Amino acid sequence: MFKLPQAKQFNYQPRFYDPDKEAREERMNKIKAELSEEEQEKLNEILQAESKDHLSYKHNIKGKMRSQYSKDVKSQRYSGLRLIVILIFLFGIAFYLLYS
Repeated sequence: MFKLPQAKQFNYQPRFYDPDKEAREERMNKIKAELSEEEQEKLNEILQAESKDHLSYKHNIKGKMRSQYSKDVKSQRYSGLRLIVILIFLFGIAFYLLYS
């Protein structure tokens, strides 16, 4: 008798899904299971070194974002000034054409 509302359905896909990374992690887990304890310690040291490199890369991104933000703020400041200069120039040309 009454039409009931249907639940909304979303087709959500994760934004940062990396199938290569997932496959790489699966391979690493298989390799870790097969290695002896000594080799696992060496592998853990290598992985820790890689993770430190990854963290330094994140900090680099953060710094670049800050510098880009400061550039955007400067460009916004100068865009208003540029607009005023262009309007003055156009009014000057119009005044010259009308009164000469």
